[in-house]
Amino acid sequence: MRHYGHLGRWPLLRGSGRKKVEVEKFINYSRKKLEGEEQKMVFEQFEVGSFAVFCYLIGDEEAQEGLFIDPADETDELISKAKLHGLNKIKYIVNTHSHVDHVMGNAAMAKKTGDKIVIHEKDGEALTRTSS
Repeated sequence: MRHYGHLGRWPLLRGSGRKKVEVEKFINYSRKKLEGEEQKMVFEQFEVGSFAVFCYLIGDEEAQEGLFIDPADETDELISKAKLHGLNKIKYIVNTHSHVDHVMGNAAMAKKTGDKIVIHEKDGEALTRTSS
């Protein structure tokens, strides 16, 4: 797993319905934290798996919660990285799209963390057909 440190830009996240609102609230809350004096936000990029997919960890150390974007592989290591930042609750798995190289870690991550899987509604059907 390669670690690429903290990044300065937020990826565009999309979802549908209630989950979209929950993720947007989380990100908006997180942005406010980044802009404040006390910066306790976690934003890290990791290269995971044999497909070399980039996975992102976004979290709030104060609230002790976070989310993963495209946790394609190496779920145990990713969860360990989150715990190093005191992120005891992973609330979401966010998939940028439903290609197998991005979603193949969903089942393992959800089983270990109990978090919700979020994806754009147009990719939702493909996600249910994809072995993850």
